[in-house]
Amino acid sequence: MTAVTKESKQRDKRKRTAFISAPLSTNTIGIRRILERQGIEAFTADQIVMPGCRLSDTLQEAIGRADVVVAIIDSAENSNVFFELGFAQALKKRTLILVDADVESPFVADVGTTFLRTKLDNTQAIEMGVSQLFKVPHHGTSVVAKQTNSIGNLADELLAEVRGDLGPRPEMRLEDILLRAIRASGITASSESGPDKGADIALWSEELAPWISNPLLVECRLHIHAKEELTKTIQQLQRTMKEATIVWALLVYLHSDSDVWQEVRIPQILPMSIEDLLDSMRTKSFAEVIRELRNQRVHGVS
Repeated sequence: MTAVTKESKQRDKRKRTAFISAPLSTNTIGIRRILERQGIEAFTADQIVMPGCRLSDTLQEAIGRADVVVAIIDSAENSNVFFELGFAQALKKRTLILVDADVESPFVADVGTTFLRTKLDNTQAIEMGVSQLFKVPHHGTSVVAKQTNSIGNLADELLAEVRGDLGPRPEMRLEDILLRAIRASGITASSESGPDKGADIALWSEELAPWISNPLLVECRLHIHAKEELTKTIQQLQRTMKEATIVWALLVYLHSDSDVWQEVRIPQILPMSIEDLLDSMRTKSFAEVIRELRNQRVHGVS
């Protein structure tokens, strides 16, 4: 066994650590427990004892020791958090920013790292963010590298399936085809089954940030027969987004009797037929398709 392999195995056995950056008044117990469940030991700057050292030296030492930085923005008093984020960026640390859903923080997207807008007591959303953080390739830079890819000829194979016989359970078959396309593009996606589940797929990609905040919910429908049915679908999706404090959703459908693009008035819900999506993914990454769709909804341009 080579020395490099031994060192790698020893590093894998070592418990991962997270530096928590938060306003002084923030209770971080809940975040610490979530990190602990993920096998990550959390600490803050005041736990680093360096007598006689300047604050900047202590912060550099503390953040330097961490495998990941988790920053919490939950109030208007976030100056220390942005100061510490500056150190994290300078040290090229893997970073996750948790932004309370009720807080206006227009500069978060400009930091150039992964952020999740949610209520800080939304354990499920935060655990998803933390678990996905180490799955996303980290290149030691604040610039998000391209991580998703086009699916090439697979698009034609999946289009043929969509246009053929979907079998006795067409809704599930359609969702499976969509999942295969998303996963082939390089994105980890989870699927839920069961009645009244709110949304079919949840996915996370750092490449979508800062245009689309993670996670992105995906609702897959076989037919949208009438405007009333579309309205009901949108209302259900809105409820799910509100309960999970998720900002963006993608509505994918096979057939519709109405102009879905025009009827969906909510900019944060992106409608697209599965045929158009698969056709676009032949030559574009999933993130590129979603970014262009978002720009069309928000700005009227691709």
